[in-house]
Amino acid sequence: MSSVLPENPRVLLIGGDAREATRIASELLPERFRASTSPTLAAGLAHLTSEAVDIVLLHLDLPDSEGVDTLDRFRKVEPELPVVVVTRSNAPELGPFLVRAGAQDCVRSDTVDSRRLTHSIEFAIERQRLSRRADRARTRELLTREVQLQMKDQVLSRVSHELRTPISAMHEFLSLLADGLAGDLNTEQRSYVEIALKGANQLDRMVGDLLDTSRIALGRIEVAKRPVRVRDVVEDCVRLVGPAARAKNIELRVELGTESDVVDADPHRLAQVLTNLVENAVKFSPTGGNVRIAVARTTGGAEHGPGLQVTVEDDGPGIAPEERTTIFESLHQLADDGGESKGLGLGLHIAKELVALHGGRIGVSESELGGAAFCFVLPAAEPRGS
Repeated sequence: MSSVLPENPRVLLIGGDAREATRIASELLPERFRASTSPTLAAGLAHLTSEAVDIVLLHLDLPDSEGVDTLDRFRKVEPELPVVVVTRSNAPELGPFLVRAGAQDCVRSDTVDSRRLTHSIEFAIERQRLSRRADRARTRELLTREVQLQMKDQVLSRVSHELRTPISAMHEFLSLLADGLAGDLNTEQRSYVEIALKGANQLDRMVGDLLDTSRIALGRIEVAKRPVRVRDVVEDCVRLVGPAARAKNIELRVELGTESDVVDADPHRLAQVLTNLVENAVKFSPTGGNVRIAVARTTGGAEHGPGLQVTVEDDGPGIAPEERTTIFESLHQLADDGGESKGLGLGLHIAKELVALHGGRIGVSESELGGAAFCFVLPAAEPRGS
């Protein structure tokens, strides 16, 4: 161990009465250590500002400090310097307690000798050195992970942006074919084009989710709030998702609030959250099923305050209790009624982050319809003067 220690470590002894300090200092072999003493905590701390030392022997009973408070006060000023506590107490539980409080070792003043003192000093210096090395390793690991995450997010953002151009071109030309602007299509050809157009739309949504996930991770997601009537967002969502619901003969039941149900929100992001929930409800509901969208006021209690609660529930298979805590995590997926998983598993994660950016909260529970009930609450808009 001594091969990794400083040559002739510089030791500062803080404390004890004069006779005790002299005796302890005499045990510090001059050929092994360079020792100095300070009678009080204040004098010791002042010494450290003018002269560097490798380790401190800190007596707990000083004229200007007493007990464990001495170590606490010292550590607030010198958090990194190795410390061996010197105490008159023989309580067996004191040593472990002092180590947890920041000491490297503890020795009794009435039993200290050269061998014991040398061992404690060498042990303390080595232990502090290893602790610093471990801290540096953890710091490097955290920095490396942070750099890797930033690189991943940058690559993800770049790739997503690059994909947008060819996807847009595919969508435009497929739309031209579907509309018959490039010539008439027979029934089979139209079916193929509609399938390809549906795939292009799905791919475009996936790329959008990737971009949003990247922006969220980098803290660059944009939320432009303004007063928004929730019923308008719900009605637009129903018009958008209506064709998919009708294709499965699913009834969309809507229970709107009043005209005055307004939240401070980004209308685009609010529509994104609601559309994701309603599309999922339609996807997981059986043919001929029901999806309910309800808007209601909530007091929120003392913790959250008044808000508007939007609930989307279905009569599908529901969410198992053990999955309700992980369903909003990135890349978490559930199988649909056909046993296949569609999408990237980012929609609910994005919805949770967007709701949080609005100062709201989101959760899932069992629906009265028998399936899943997703519910998010946004703070109600502050009343505005006319």
